[in-house]
Amino acid sequence: FLTNIKTSSRNKTSKMTGRKVAFSNVEIIELPYTIGSGPTSGAPVTLGWDLIDRSSFNLDFFEHYRPPRRTKPALRLSAQKRRYL
Repeated sequence: FLTNIKTSSRNKTSKMTGRKVAFSNVEIIELPYTIGSGPTSGAPVTLGWDLIDRSSFNLDFFEHYRPPRRTKPALRLSAQKRRYL
């Protein structure tokens, strides 16, 4: 499953323009992998449309408890896992 993270409302000031952006919540949307279309050396993978789960958290809470970022190799979907989609 893939997780998409959307944030909103936390203050950040741009040094060049003095404009502010604010983030306060993180919305996590989980979507399934599915077979896609396109040239690739294996089965092409894309995101499905069926929502698996949706969660919303306060940004400070999320930053404190979120899991560590995954490495590039950890983000790859192996050929064997693609085969069983």
